[in-house]
Order: sequence, then C-alpha cells, then structure tokens
Amino acid sequence: MDDTRHHRDDCPQETRIKDIEGEIKQTSLSLALMGKDVSYIKNGVDDLKKLISEQYVLKSDFDPIKKIVYGMTGLILTAVVIAVISLVIKHGQ
Repeated sequence: MDDTRHHRDDCPQETRIKDIEGEIKQTSLSLALMGKDVSYIKNGVDDLKKLISEQYVLKSDFDPIKKIVYGMTGLILTAVVIAVISLVIKHGQ
C-alpha cells in the first residue's frame, strides 16, 4: 500500500512538471514571434529612414526657396492692391 500512495503523490508533481514544460514551450514560441516582430519593425524603421533621406527636403534646404516664393507672392499681391487702389482713385475723380 505504501508504494501506491507514494506513486499517487508523484502524479501531481509530474503533472506540474509537464505544465511547466508546456509553459516553457509557449514562452519559447512567444519569444520567437516577438523576435520576428522586432525584426519586422526594425526593417520598417530602416525603410522609413531611407525614404526620408532620399525623397524629402530638409527644412534648412527649403528655407531659401520658401523666402523667394513668399517674396514673389508678396510682390504680386502688392501690385494687385496698388492696381485696385489706382482704379478706385481714377474712378473717384
């Protein structure tokens, strides 16, 4: 009888060991998937860096062009306002 009871006491331990082994396998799979996700994210960031460096203009490079365009727009609007004012003055006289 003692042998049977000793065997019954080992069963929960064996079950617990199997549960822990299963958890370890799940954790290993999860880590492998996370590694793939991190690799995918890293590749995405690398692609974004490449895209930004090749296709976008830096603010410091664009600033002189912006000033020229704003200056020309200002001159055109000033000319239009002066023309309208001169028409109003001519019609008033």
